Amino acid sequence: VDTTVRARDLQSCKEDVVAAVNGLPPGDTIALIAFDGVVRIYDLTYQGAGRARVMSGQESPSKEELNRLGASGASLVSEVPAAAANFAAIVAALRPPVREAGRRRCKLRCLGPAVEVAVAIAGGCAQHRQRTGG
Repeated sequence: VDTTVRARDLQSCKEDVVAAVNGLPPGDTIALIAFDGVVRIYDLTYQGAGRARVMSGQESPSKEELNRLGASGASLVSEVPAAAANFAAIVAALRPPVREAGRRRCKLRCLGPAVEVAVAIAGGCAQHRQRTGG
């Protein structure tokens, strides 16, 4: 979820992404990554307030950073419907970043690193399925 967009656009995006997750069949896996100046990867199994791993958005994540993320113990993906309520709660709490006075746009938007993290997570899931036959 790109939180650098206008508040009304973010609200619409949040509604759409929650509706999409609620429409997935049981057993599908989901992840939540939000970004502005940093990349936040949320642990959807954590009850209560959202818990996220934060990575710099300044440059592409290194292989070592991605390996640390995978070995962090956080659940980077979770199954529907078990994670749907936490997903919705975290998405509802997302807000646009605070902008400096007089600035119309956010200073940083790290789409590239966010996509790279998402691809790495998806690739890890695919490799896990191949190893386990799931």
